[in-house]
Amino acid sequence: MLLRIREDSDSPIYQQIIDQVKAQIADGAIEKGDKLPSVRELAADLSINVNTVYKAYKELEVQGIVRMRVGFGVTVIAERGDRLREDDKEKIIEEMVDHLRVEAYHLGFDDNYLINLLKRRMEEHKA
Repeated sequence: MLLRIREDSDSPIYQQIIDQVKAQIADGAIEKGDKLPSVRELAADLSINVNTVYKAYKELEVQGIVRMRVGFGVTVIAERGDRLREDDKEKIIEEMVDHLRVEAYHLGFDDNYLINLLKRRMEEHKA
């Protein structure tokens, strides 16, 4: 697993970790059952505070993305959404779509652009 922290990003470091782990799962680079580096290992690799990594891993656990075994230093990729109820999963994705729609509007893009962009990006990631 390769993560890159951008110091110039508006996104906090823990959120960058979350986003990159989720992206690597979606792209198939890491899969269910794969073990992530321990909190200490990742913190050392990225030269960041262990609490920052722990915060990212904990949020990934809350989202049902990983399972942590605290005290054992083991964090593994969970089944897709295995800890979230169906209506919670739908709410999360609906909020993301609503946010994207609002941001696109303010950037001057219409709904058709967003629909076509989503289709195109989905096709690109299938390859």
